[in-house]
Amino acid sequence: YSVHLQNMLDAGLNPCPQTLVSVIKELGFGSYVPAHKPSLTEARKKIRLAWAKDKLNMTVDQWRSVIWSDESRYTVLGNDGGHRVIRRIGERYDSKHIVKTMKYGGDPVMLWGCFWAGGIGPLVVLDGSVNQDVYVSTLPNFFLFFLEELTEVEKRKFIFQEDGASCHTGAYATWFKKERCQIDGFDYCPAQSLDLNPIEHLWAHLEKRISKRRRQIKKVEELKGCLYDEWRNIDNEYLETLVASMPRRCQAVIDAHGGSTRY
Repeated sequence: YSVHLQNMLDAGLNPCPQTLVSVIKELGFGSYVPAHKPSLTEARKKIRLAWAKDKLNMTVDQWRSVIWSDESRYTVLGNDGGHRVIRRIGERYDSKHIVKTMKYGGDPVMLWGCFWAGGIGPLVVLDGSVNQDVYVSTLPNFFLFFLEELTEVEKRKFIFQEDGASCHTGAYATWFKKERCQIDGFDYCPAQSLDLNPIEHLWAHLEKRISKRRRQIKKVEELKGCLYDEWRNIDNEYLETLVASMPRRCQAVIDAHGGSTRY
């Protein structure tokens, strides 16, 4: 195809789209959704490196005592994105093929969810932007009962993981978790560290699951119903795999001297 294309160009002809696509594939390129990479300062890299070193010797069973939580948003037309890149296999994380990520803002369906190695926790639709008031109301209304029941059934003490967003770390939210709920968490969690939070993979997995039903989703309420359905059907084996990857994730951050990794 590449020879055919060259002959057409030499003759002053315009190749058809099918020919161009064939040449691109022949050269080993393909169309992919770009990888997303967080914006990391040197200070954040140091914090990430210290966190990874501190947690490196945790066993997989100890990681099973962590409840991972986070917020994410979904839209009727698809999750945030839409960009495509043309690259070869193996070039996913080349800098020229990466979209740098920052924290989201705005509409439409904002979710809070959590999971541990043995199963999913509650999935909650949040109204409006996520501030401390919204976050604090979510914990007693949806999370605490789940935590108490899980602790009783599993006979183990759980650590609650959350990222460093202001709605999680503000004075009111911090006081509420400590004084009113007695929730134990990590001493801190490094910012812009999607690779150290396996729930990011769970959100992507949820998006992939609902993508098969996208043509049926026309309204926000239909999207919410689909998200709830797919969330409840997530395989526990997949969750175990995510949690079991934590030692490798920590080692990868150490090897990258605190920089972003492929996880």
